[in-house]
Amino acid sequence: MRRVLYTVGAVALGAALVAALSLATQSNPTPSAAEAAQTATQPNSLPRAMTIVGIGKTSVKPDMAETTLGVRANAPTVSEATSKVNSDMDKILKALKGAGIAERDTQTTGFNVNIDQDRDGKPTGYQVSNMVRVRVRDLDKIGPTIDAALAAGANQVYGIQFTLADPTAAQTQARAAAVADAQGPRHGAGDRAV
Repeated sequence: MRRVLYTVGAVALGAALVAALSLATQSNPTPSAAEAAQTATQPNSLPRAMTIVGIGKTSVKPDMAETTLGVRANAPTVSEATSKVNSDMDKILKALKGAGIAERDTQTTGFNVNIDQDRDGKPTGYQVSNMVRVRVRDLDKIGPTIDAALAAGANQVYGIQFTLADPTAAQTQARAAAVADAQGPRHGAGDRAV
């Protein structure tokens, strides 16, 4: 079974350091003559800050798949090609529903009209396509779902992507790992940008 990898970067300690530096500069509001001269020669200077970056990863088993499928038709007129595509798409959507795909799990991703031309650039007809993204929430139904769509008239299928219906827990776990990594001992002086 495939696994989904979530990678998150985190910046830790930077905000706390900036706040501490701000407080330190506020505790001594009257700069010395040397500090004032240095600031005058560096008009765009900002408070110094430290940024520490951590990487967190988590790998989880997917519980959902997405694929894009649809129909394309050629005809002498746009009207004929559109009529054919609309008729076939109605059949495809009914087949998807029969395969257990909820209406909320199908979404139109593209409806295109292109002109077919001969070598001299003269129009010879029109090509119309209609594509939908399909979410399959039961991974055992991926094959039967695509088979049902093809049997109903789909002639375009583009890839299968495995994912999570709700990635929140995996992202939270990766984020926590990134913060722990940023705070960990591996960050020596060479890892810090000041």
